[in-house]
Amino acid sequence: MNEKKNQYWPGLLVAGFLAVVEGLFLLGLAKTGLLPVAYLLIGVGGLLVLVGAVYLLVRRFDRKGRFAVGCVVTAVLVAFTGVAYYYVGHGVGALGLITQPESQVAGVGVYVAAEDAADSIQATKGYTFGVLATLDRSNTDAAADQLATLLGEKLEIREYAGLSGLVDGLLTAGEVDALLLNVAFLDLLEDMEGYETVADRLRQVFMVQVTETTTTTQPTQPEPEVEDTVFTMYISGIDATGGISVKSRSDVNILATVNTETGQVLLISTPRDYYVPLSISHGIPDKLTHAGIYGIDVSVDTLEMLYDTQIDYYFRVNFTGFEKIIDALGGITVHSQYAFTSKKQKFVQGANQLNGAQALIFSRARYTVPGGDRQRGRNQMAVIKGVIDKMTSPALLGNFTAIMDGVANSFETSVPYEEITAIVRQQLSRGTKWNVTTYSVDGTGATRAVYSLGSKAYVMLPDEETVAHAKELIKQVENGEIPTP
Repeated sequence: MNEKKNQYWPGLLVAGFLAVVEGLFLLGLAKTGLLPVAYLLIGVGGLLVLVGAVYLLVRRFDRKGRFAVGCVVTAVLVAFTGVAYYYVGHGVGALGLITQPESQVAGVGVYVAAEDAADSIQATKGYTFGVLATLDRSNTDAAADQLATLLGEKLEIREYAGLSGLVDGLLTAGEVDALLLNVAFLDLLEDMEGYETVADRLRQVFMVQVTETTTTTQPTQPEPEVEDTVFTMYISGIDATGGISVKSRSDVNILATVNTETGQVLLISTPRDYYVPLSISHGIPDKLTHAGIYGIDVSVDTLEMLYDTQIDYYFRVNFTGFEKIIDALGGITVHSQYAFTSKKQKFVQGANQLNGAQALIFSRARYTVPGGDRQRGRNQMAVIKGVIDKMTSPALLGNFTAIMDGVANSFETSVPYEEITAIVRQQLSRGTKWNVTTYSVDGTGATRAVYSLGSKAYVMLPDEETVAHAKELIKQVENGEIPTP
């Protein structure tokens, strides 16, 4: 009798092992929140069938041939589950990275005249430092405190009301020996008449990293069922390379209003030179691009004021991250309204297959493309549409791990993990067909005084009719209508 029982124990162990492995995998999938309940139930049913089939093969140890086949099938299924777990782990890991925005970092540099003999921060001991009196003062003061500790003495400070006066205080009047200035403000000099090449007359001898910690509430557990949602996201492309947490000018300013029930995506592009009050400028107008140097929240608040709408999330990417994302996708197809050449790269009218570097050139071109900055905004939206088309195509699955590796740490977003998983569950459940509509607000070129410079620069005066129409388009999408640009 015992001998007969012993014939069944090996089979029970093999089938039990398979059941535990597959059950843990299904439990892990459920915890990600990516799959609808219906899919999980199908998975449970499939698991029962698999385990039952394997058990029928390995039920009798004395039937060596069937038992061996059952063990081979079990090994294959376990190996397949391991590969699937690896893929899922890559996806969830990447989502975890991109949904946890880093702290924002301001780089405050110590600049001397190019001919100055100082070659290190220690060589500036005893120098008088020029600073901006009010603009970016919190970061400047934090950097000054760090330098005081490093040099062992309090810095001698002289304040200037505007950027031009600050630069003149060093290079012309000789009132100060060095400048303590946010590197993002140094980039603004190219917008100032008569100061376009001043940056070449300055030399950086030290850089202080000032970190502003941001706190985000992480979701505890995904909702079990998908709810239809409408939200607006700010897509910001910053004028910088390297880390995505660095404050910098925002050269790409696109609002994406998404209705997940109707499958409508509305992209609204706002020119970088749009002349609008910033949320921190006390009603004084500035270029929209300058909002980025004060932080992503200032850009968000400024666009909320302009379009009288609520922005729920943001997506922020720099040049380096942009290229990595496109290359990770295996390139994208972008439709161009015009044939043009930029940086020796030729683009044809119609469909263009672009890699990351080519897509970046296409997105940044404004001097060689008809329409200038206006068309640049339209081209940027064409690139976003190309990304959406690629990410919702079956081709995405063929290179999943490379894509996940590519997007991790390439950008940051405030979209919570649970919101992303809700959209994924809905897409799997409904197979929503997405319709992307684009619109660009317009304006008139002019020269005006801007908040961040304290002097005049080229700006674009908003065409209020186009702004009003953009507001109407947002309302149409929010109300479940098809937008009519």
